[in-house]
Amino acid sequence: MKKRLENDVAVITGAARGLDRAIALEFARHGCHVCCCDINLEGAQETAQAIADEGGSAEAVYMDVSSSACVNEAMRGIFERCGRITILVNGAFWSTADDLDHLSDEDWNRALQINLTGYFYTLRAVHPYMKQSGGGRIVQLSSTSGKSGGSIGSGAHYVSTKAGIIGLTKYVANHWYGDKIRCNTICPGATDSPVLHSPGVDQELVAKVEKTIPLGRLCYPEDIAKGALFLASDESAYITGITLDICGGRYMYGN
Repeated sequence: MKKRLENDVAVITGAARGLDRAIALEFARHGCHVCCCDINLEGAQETAQAIADEGGSAEAVYMDVSSSACVNEAMRGIFERCGRITILVNGAFWSTADDLDHLSDEDWNRALQINLTGYFYTLRAVHPYMKQSGGGRIVQLSSTSGKSGGSIGSGAHYVSTKAGIIGLTKYVANHWYGDKIRCNTICPGATDSPVLHSPGVDQELVAKVEKTIPLGRLCYPEDIAKGALFLASDESAYITGITLDICGGRYMYGN
């Protein structure tokens, strides 16, 4: 198998579980050294160990994306140890299933701080290191909820921050191209991950949504990982600023 990310160093936030763990594993299989970043250091270590068990290269890094100082320090340490940072996957997020009428100020602000401001912190911190590395590729995880208005367990705070990520991606793509940095967004549909099975998520609604998906099943984390691999590899060298929907065809223009 051709390794598509040899000599790359990737920073992946939220890598302790779910989609970001799947992306970390997929990148490592293609020769990338993966920095598994998360506030849940134990979970990040488990991801790094899973990569090592497959013969890949990885390290676990404590990163609280809601803290600018923490992000700056973690990114500096990664660059000093690895000598380059060529890929960033922004995937860390937090949310609840509360609707707008019952959403507290605290939960609204926490979602903004982690899901959107956290992306800003990591982008700002990684930029100089990507420039020194000769360029880079950025993949940001949004959601189809950021385009559709939400469905399963999608509160106003989640929908709003995921929509904001799409705009932030376009800004970076439009302003950092001169530094040989590409930036794209993935919008996953309903994904069979721990989040979908968490308390407060209506499983009957999940089953109903699954029946509306043209390809006949929920998204798997591996589906997102393969899309991220494409956007992080040279195979997408002429693609920047796009939003890639990976949702089994559930969202189409005109539907």
